[in-house]
Amino acid sequence: AYRAAYKIFTHLILAGFGCMIISEDDKRGVHCETLRLGTYALDIDAHGFVNRVARRFAWTPEQILDTFGPDWTPEYVKDMVKRGVDKRLEVWNLIEPNPQDFNRKFDPLEKNGTDIFDKSFEFRSFYFLKGAGAKDAKGGEKMGILRLTGFKHNPIIAPRLDYEQGDIYGLGRCIDGLYNARGTQTFKAD
Repeated sequence: AYRAAYKIFTHLILAGFGCMIISEDDKRGVHCETLRLGTYALDIDAHGFVNRVARRFAWTPEQILDTFGPDWTPEYVKDMVKRGVDKRLEVWNLIEPNPQDFNRKFDPLEKNGTDIFDKSFEFRSFYFLKGAGAKDAKGGEKMGILRLTGFKHNPIIAPRLDYEQGDIYGLGRCIDGLYNARGTQTFKAD
């Protein structure tokens, strides 16, 4: 947790925002993961609190199979592992509030009224391959959902500096010196 906290402070000072995901871990009790700038997007609720994060990875088929297991890995990805394909696939993770009660019937992820997410979780998380649900070459569905999980609390820690109501991201202190640095570079070049 200390290394992740250190990194998030670095991001906060540099960019004005940062994001850490805190989840349960069977071995250590808790797992803290600071996300790399540029690999995620945040969103806020009506009160200005960060309540959604979408992030992406580029993983090999073997990494996908190792992480999500054979039950959740699509057949075409398992076939790529068998053939030794080392091409990276785009994996996305979305963490968001789990719709409750009345809002569940408007949830586009619920299929035909079937609950695919546990209602007891306050937040849900799902991993999917880019193009999930797209038709494959034979006209069949390519199921790309890799994992469905949830959290009993908001796992997103996303501090922001210098922001106003409605801002999603903050402004870091490094922006204050950016113009001086550019001016100095221009002066030196002249």
